[in-house]
Amino acid sequence: MTARFQEILASIRDLEAARLAGWGIDHGPGFGGWVWLTGDDSPGAAAAAVAAAHADVQIRTGADHSHAELLTAQQGLFRNGAVGRVNDGGASGVAAMVTFTGINMAANAVRIGIDPALASVVPGGLPGTGPATVTDEAFQAKAAEVTAQLADSVNVNYVVEDGRGLSDNATFIGGRAVGSCTSGFTAKQRGTSVYGIITAGHCTVSFEMHGVSLTQVVGRRGPYVDAQFLGIPTGSSHRLLDEFVCGNVLPCDVTSDISRNRMMGDYICHYGIVSGHSCGTVNDVNFFLRGTACKNISCSNTYVEVEGTSLISCIGDSGGPWYHGSLAYGIHKGSPRGCNTGESAWFSAIRDVETELGVYILTRGPVTIR
Repeated sequence: MTARFQEILASIRDLEAARLAGWGIDHGPGFGGWVWLTGDDSPGAAAAAVAAAHADVQIRTGADHSHAELLTAQQGLFRNGAVGRVNDGGASGVAAMVTFTGINMAANAVRIGIDPALASVVPGGLPGTGPATVTDEAFQAKAAEVTAQLADSVNVNYVVEDGRGLSDNATFIGGRAVGSCTSGFTAKQRGTSVYGIITAGHCTVSFEMHGVSLTQVVGRRGPYVDAQFLGIPTGSSHRLLDEFVCGNVLPCDVTSDISRNRMMGDYICHYGIVSGHSCGTVNDVNFFLRGTACKNISCSNTYVEVEGTSLISCIGDSGGPWYHGSLAYGIHKGSPRGCNTGESAWFSAIRDVETELGVYILTRGPVTIR
């Protein structure tokens, strides 16, 4: 169902690109897709005709900012010379607290996540201490203060969110593990005969799977993905399948991948060796991790965020697959605090991973490593 919506929404977005503010799929109380446009003028005839042909698709008008404007503002928040930097003027102390940024399409606003523990002074806590010292009340007070501080520095709508305790998920060994992480999709390096598996780039301990030592062929830890490709030694006669663990124990067959811009609003799942199988809805396809959650590397706004009341992500899940049925979506990176049901999680989009690593995931049967 969501695949059909994505096709329809994509056609409307193309037709109304100049006014495009956002798009998404509502899962409740009703189920339907929407595209939001700037200004109060009616959509063009072609776009209106597409929407009219589908009762469960809406074109909304009246947004303050285009999606392009929100992206420009988001990307300029921490760059010298860009309009709307949060390290200008009265907001000079904010940048150190920001752990992520994103785009809230439904609110037509830039998202700015903060961790007050990273500031020089924490209301209700001690200077320089960790997130545990920041109570919810202290966070709310600091969020209100930051919201006011940003008023003269950000030139689009924005919302300050809870960004406390963001960290990668990589520590435990267990289940179908690779090193201290979870294996993702099987893949082949482009232009070579090297086959292997993909996992998270921040996983740095020795890698062993089924008693076979794997070697990093290529890895990326920002700005666009957090992923690495581990090669299986040639001449080993090991079999490589185009499958991954889904549900809690069942294998699923990979048939294709999907681009990041077609994920918005999709209901998808992930599997990790610690948390098992859980699902949620894609909430942001322009998620921008900062600070420790990006290992202090300059990340870009190319990560994907998922939210869900039953979603759970734990340390050790890093590198695991995100998927919908047999469609590959991405490689798991992390979550806010870990192992708390109902929190958000984020991943590297699979096509971005394939491009950055120079690989393609396997979709056609088993391979024997000669």
